[in-house]
Amino acid sequence: MKTKKHVLWSNLNLDLKDWESGLREHYEINNLSYDDYSNDDHYGMMCELNSIHLDDERANLNRQLNGVIIVIADLGLWHGRRTGYRLITSGNMSDCLHDSNCDYCEWYVDEKGEMRFTGHHHDGTNHYFYRVTKANATDDHIDKLTSALYFGDSEKAEKLIKRYTDRLGDYIGDVYGWKFPYRRKSTVAA
Repeated sequence: MKTKKHVLWSNLNLDLKDWESGLREHYEINNLSYDDYSNDDHYGMMCELNSIHLDDERANLNRQLNGVIIVIADLGLWHGRRTGYRLITSGNMSDCLHDSNCDYCEWYVDEKGEMRFTGHHHDGTNHYFYRVTKANATDDHIDKLTSALYFGDSEKAEKLIKRYTDRLGDYIGDVYGWKFPYRRKSTVAA
């Protein structure tokens, strides 16, 4: 059974057939003829328009949270898989859609309300998992969590993630009208 995910943005598996009607409309609006351009031209335009969609998603998610966003990473590097983390201290959801350093990317919210990222690059594939700190999480709590992530203590990190963070997908779902099971109390700034 295939899991249901809500794709925020992707440049994986772009297909000209899927974009043909949109490209025709784009050319028509600009007084151009679709048939006057090659498939390479159409492919370039498709990629350009898809990039504009990413900017649109960043604008849609320009929402401030009351916590720090933690990005937990499983990285495919030239010397093997590594784990890591990054803090998005701005607490702005749109900042999650930046700095992927991957050629092919997909940001999505899975069926459980977890925001995730998959990115492919020349050395391998990266997977990110996004969480936001709860309103009552202190700097000490965040330090304990990031220390467990840094030292690879996955059991401790998992417990601290559950204790001190919330799913980011719930807040993204608020923007798009998506519902997920077991919604937690909001940490969105007023």
